[in-house]
Amino acid sequence: MNDTTIVRSAAELERKYNLSKLAGLSSNVETNNNELIKIQNELTNMLNTLIINLGDVLDDNISLWFYPGIPTTLNEPYISWSDPTEHIGDIYYDQNSGNVYKYKNKGWMQNTDTNLISAMALTNAELDVSEDHERKVYLNQPIPPYDSGDWWILEDGSLKICQLGKESGEYDENDFVVSSKYTTTLATKQNDTITVLKGTVTEITEDYVKYTDLATGGSTTIAGENITTGSIKSNNYVPDTSGTSINLIDGKISTKNVKIDDDGLKLSNGAKVVGNNGLKNTYLYTGNKEYNWCGREYNYESGEQAKLPYKIEFVVPKGLEITKAVIHVFHNPVYYKSFDYATQTTTYVWGKVHNMKLYKASNMNERFIYAEMNSEFYAKDSTSYDDVGVTWYKKDGTNIGTSFTAETPTMENHKMEEIYSSDFSNIFKNDGVTIPGLYQIKFETADIVPATPATDFSYAEYTGWVNCVLEIEGYMTYS
Repeated sequence: MNDTTIVRSAAELERKYNLSKLAGLSSNVETNNNELIKIQNELTNMLNTLIINLGDVLDDNISLWFYPGIPTTLNEPYISWSDPTEHIGDIYYDQNSGNVYKYKNKGWMQNTDTNLISAMALTNAELDVSEDHERKVYLNQPIPPYDSGDWWILEDGSLKICQLGKESGEYDENDFVVSSKYTTTLATKQNDTITVLKGTVTEITEDYVKYTDLATGGSTTIAGENITTGSIKSNNYVPDTSGTSINLIDGKISTKNVKIDDDGLKLSNGAKVVGNNGLKNTYLYTGNKEYNWCGREYNYESGEQAKLPYKIEFVVPKGLEITKAVIHVFHNPVYYKSFDYATQTTTYVWGKVHNMKLYKASNMNERFIYAEMNSEFYAKDSTSYDDVGVTWYKKDGTNIGTSFTAETPTMENHKMEEIYSSDFSNIFKNDGVTIPGLYQIKFETADIVPATPATDFSYAEYTGWVNCVLEIEGYMTYS
């Protein structure tokens, strides 16, 4: 079998040019549907190995041509040359046969140099020559014009490849990169404007590294510790689904669960967790008992009844800016039993709360507490209260007005009711600023309660079993 044998597969390329021996890549050359499976780093190293000896084979400032078919004076590239004498020394690679030809005074002559044939075969496979069929070769520092993909063989045998083509101007060290760092790139530079047609162009100076990328339509500049333009995305980035994106222009960071912008750090649902005013916090307060009697109470010694509220005392810490305050109420009706010893009869009655509102203590710092110490400790205080003026809502969001009266229970229907208030965060503020300190609110009937009940049992009809939970949200600054 002579050197004109057609080369169509990776296995044939290996067998014909002994590539395994040249670079030890036997295990990495495979046949898969007649396509060349390329291992990028290994192929680059192989190409460098082959290039080392090509300086003795190639002339300076020639072109490498890649076309299917045997070259003649009747086909490309010859028919496009205005002066064939300027192309003496050009190298042609027949993509059909894998043969290599060199143009001389007498026309195209086949060249059998193994290194050259192998390098041309790998270049044909590695670089995109399907549209631009020409690659120039320089043995000295290139002078524009030159195109992306052109070769520069240095004196030490190393190979640089043009990543930034120029029509005119002067050579710049960023125009050519070491072949191990080259990715298929088509780009041109006119003055200070870089136009990327394919791939990514890398510019490296003492002050910065700049990447110009067709895929993003922009560029990324790394200057010292500052990245000023463009965007960075992880390989698995899908908006609101996976990965991470950093927009270097507006400073936004986006992940599946977290977004960061000028307003702060937000969850995917838009809830702000960190902002200019601190870290988002939620505080929950309840009374000294989770559940308690609420409505009216009866003093058997005095024979009088009075209001029985559910109270919550709590502290708003310094540095907390409240953005939301609501109270959640859980009400259970009570089935009361009373036995009359005089008549020996038993009476049952359902109890529930009536006309309940929310009140805030207005004189926590000035209240007067009076106590008697007899057989029991008994205390009264002079705390005064203001109506907060909230609107009440059922759990499903139904508006039930500015006061709450529980549903009338029966033995068949005596479910717990859950309601919540509208936001009343304004009661903690002065001129829009939260005032820290001790606060007290109470859930209490707005009814006028007669001192003497109609019956010994009637107060129970206005009393239920209640739990209240105060929910406060805000942003906390820490010193």
